Amino acid sequence: TWQFMSAALLEKPGHSHLLEDDIESFVHVLGWTVLSYLPSPMDKDDRAALVSYLYDHSWKTSSGEKGGLAKEGHFKSGD
Repeated sequence: TWQFMSAALLEKPGHSHLLEDDIESFVHVLGWTVLSYLPSPMDKDDRAALVSYLYDHSWKTSSGEKGGLAKEGHFKSGD
């Protein structure tokens, strides 16, 4: 699904699907699950906003829908 696809596949829909994309997808499923269900001192609304920012952000282009910049940024920064 959109929320768990690798940033590379979201940014470049014609990109070849690699093992790295599957590993990144697993990390996104794990992150979404942790943010959505595990107890946290973070405010519920703040957590919901973070989940939406990381996993739902996309935009339309002439070649189709793209996204994944927030995912890519967080992966690169290590946050």
